[in-house]
Amino acid sequence: MKHLVEFRSYTLKPASLDKFHQLVMEQSMPMLKRWNMDVLAYGPSLHNEKS
Repeated sequence: MKHLVEFRSYTLKPASLDKFHQLVMEQSMPMLKRWNMDVLAYGPSLHNEKS
């Protein structure tokens, strides 16, 4: 079995972090779980308030 590691980084528009995080939690994460993908970590950047 081959494995794939994917890193995603998004630069967000001002004041959109909360809405983006909500969409990830409500739409993206359930979809990824349906496809049996293991998400190791996610969330706002610790060093950049726009990421």
